[in-house]
Amino acid sequence: TQTTPSEQPTGGLAAKEGRAEGGVAWDTYLVYLNGAGRFLFVIMLLALVGIMVFQNLCTLWVAYWTSEDKASIAKSAGFKLFFQAPPEKPHELLKVYACLVACFAFFNIVGHGLEIICGIRAARRIFEGALKGTLSRSFAWWDANPTGRVINRFTEDVEVMDKAVTNIIGVLFGAVLYLIGHCVVLALANAWTLALLPFCVAGMEYFAKYYRKTVREVHRIYLVNMSCVYQHMAEALMGGIIVRAFAALQRVAWTTVRELDDLQRASFAKMGINLWISLRMSLIGYTLNVTAQLQPVLQYFGYLGPQSAALVGFSIEHSRGVVGVIQQIITNFSDLEMQLVSIERLSEYARQEPSWTAYAFPTRFVPVGDLRLRNVEVSYRPGLPPALSGVNLAFAQHEVTAVIGRTGAGKSSMLLSILQLVPYHGVISVGEVSLGDLPPLAVRTSVVGVVPQQPVLFEGGLRWNLDP
Repeated sequence: TQTTPSEQPTGGLAAKEGRAEGGVAWDTYLVYLNGAGRFLFVIMLLALVGIMVFQNLCTLWVAYWTSEDKASIAKSAGFKLFFQAPPEKPHELLKVYACLVACFAFFNIVGHGLEIICGIRAARRIFEGALKGTLSRSFAWWDANPTGRVINRFTEDVEVMDKAVTNIIGVLFGAVLYLIGHCVVLALANAWTLALLPFCVAGMEYFAKYYRKTVREVHRIYLVNMSCVYQHMAEALMGGIIVRAFAALQRVAWTTVRELDDLQRASFAKMGINLWISLRMSLIGYTLNVTAQLQPVLQYFGYLGPQSAALVGFSIEHSRGVVGVIQQIITNFSDLEMQLVSIERLSEYARQEPSWTAYAFPTRFVPVGDLRLRNVEVSYRPGLPPALSGVNLAFAQHEVTAVIGRTGAGKSSMLLSILQLVPYHGVISVGEVSLGDLPPLAVRTSVVGVVPQQPVLFEGGLRWNLDP
């Protein structure tokens, strides 16, 4: 069996953990979308649209209700689409408002309920794929990827996937709809307040593009450093006896402290970047707020035409909301890319080795003949002395064989080569069928059975445990 690219030597015992660079690939978005279910995802987005529509309708209706000059508002084209005569009686106003609130509540329940359902579906499918792909790796991969690194991906990255991704997608899409709704409402109420909006958006995006590139890479560095912390702590716990035997307690402790220091540096860098973008967006958004609040002053001096006090207050309040929504969209999109890095890392583990996926397993495989090893040589890494060299053995069919020897003689290496769990040179065959030509899973499930070295006895007699 040949080594895969991930199993090639890297000059050390453990391979350096890789990390992607640049923007998150569209394939990562598709992985999450397929996991959540496309139909449910589309229904969720439509429910979020309904939330935005009825929330703004409720706000506009309150503005109409509290306005002293209802007739001027009722003359608008949008108002005439729904009402032939403007309602003015309290019970009519309350009835319409109650209907709008009921629709808003319905879409709220549906939208947030589907967020939870899509999040659970996607998290479960991605986790199952990553777990299956990880357990299908060869022994050489596990030697090059420490247990702490794997634990980090199945704890930190899974926690991010469980808690954040779907929620941020819903919040981001809702913020975009909220911005569109606010702009439409402000255009109907007072278009003058939107004059500076394109310039504010351009200024915020100018700084945001640097923020996204930087915080995304810093977050990847943070996750890699987290893996190093898990790795060293797991090695220290599992190898505590060896550490004490070699009097290496201080060295191991300092190594762990150094890894924690690197992790804290990355965390501090993320905090600093967030404060950097927050300050600049606040300064840019302040100009739009000041412009909106100058509107009544300009009306007083005659630079702008008179307008209802309710609509003036409505436009001032919504202009503040627009600035906040723009900031939220930019930060949420950056947060979404950071969270999708966890999906990206789990998807990397979900990729199975080619021999597992490119073969259609037979419904029944009956081996006929003896088990033979011819010139078998096992070397766990190129450059290392072979664990087995020139092995020629034959095991007769239906024969019960026990392999004994001192520690390091190669008993486990021979067994692992027969099970196709380590790369080897030579031929291992059952009858006329070479095990190297079969997929490893078929060999382990249909061809070869073993008794492991762990001292475990199952319920039953000794003979049944030896030969079930």
